[in-house]
Amino acid sequence: MLKINAKCNFSRFKQPLSIRITCAIVLTLVLVGLVSSQKYFRECCTVNSILEEKPRVSAIASIEWNLTFGGVLNDEFSAVAVDEYNNAHTCGKTHSWGAGDYDSILVKYTSEGTLVWNETLGGLKNEEAQGIAVDSDGKASLTGLVESWAEGYCDALVAQYNVTGSRNWNETYGENLHFIRGMGIATDRNNNAYVAGIMYPPSGDYDAFLRRYNSGGVLEWSVRWNQSKIDAGE
Repeated sequence: MLKINAKCNFSRFKQPLSIRITCAIVLTLVLVGLVSSQKYFRECCTVNSILEEKPRVSAIASIEWNLTFGGVLNDEFSAVAVDEYNNAHTCGKTHSWGAGDYDSILVKYTSEGTLVWNETLGGLKNEEAQGIAVDSDGKASLTGLVESWAEGYCDALVAQYNVTGSRNWNETYGENLHFIRGMGIATDRNNNAYVAGIMYPPSGDYDAFLRRYNSGGVLEWSVRWNQSKIDAGE
């Protein structure tokens, strides 16, 4: 995980008056992903490539902190979300800890990069968290896939954790012989969670789905797009 503070100056010329507009902004970026070597990170993940926009951006950036998290086996973060206190919540999958093969993992850091807590969720097979969102109460909700309790080959997973890392609830969405995976999640001002993802039926192309859960984990509605082409929600 990497946190970057960047101060940027934007310059734009309006034609035909050639009026120069200059403003200053401060960006705080929190990045997660799979790191195999520091050399690769330095070459491929420069600040200039992150802040490449039009009009041209010149940036003076400083890395506040960067962290790795993992054990003796493979561990990977897929998504990150920040709460109103700038605590970073990141999720993914871990093979180093948990009950079976890969388990979903959720980790919380303070804005200074101090580890607050980490939790895993999984059974004897593979689980993975793909997306994460933090609501106005600081509760973290994640989505991904689960095989251990799947009705089909794998089901979509939705789980919510409170600010101290205790799991409030978890739900799965599956159908017989289907491959279903949650890809993205977002919360609204009422702390309802919206989960988007993909499902692959025994015959046909991928379909997209969108489901809404209230703050207590109760499913309120679900829609599915099953056209003849490939559809996916993320």
